[in-house]
Amino acid sequence: MVGLSSMQIIEGDGRMNVVRLERREAPRSRTVLGARAVFNERFSTMDCRVRDISATGARLRFGGPPVVPRWFELLLVERGERRRVERVWTQGADMGVAFVAERDGG
Repeated sequence: MVGLSSMQIIEGDGRMNVVRLERREAPRSRTVLGARAVFNERFSTMDCRVRDISATGARLRFGGPPVVPRWFELLLVERGERRRVERVWTQGADMGVAFVAERDGG
């Protein structure tokens, strides 16, 4: 599962400093990739953009609050890739997803 970043305030020298602590399993890269959430046995889709991506997950941005199931397929349109994902968090139009292993066909 992808960890979320957190903020910690440290006082020193009479000033407030903000330090961002990363709890992610893999380094992420900022990007803007066209993508599509595919669900309901591939009968329903919702366009989105991948804003950050790592080996373990991604941050997606939708045109509005996303209405997708917990588990869905993410089509990375520009890469021609499909990844099965699990919704980890949502905030407004943004959603964090974790990449999950593909199920065997048997």
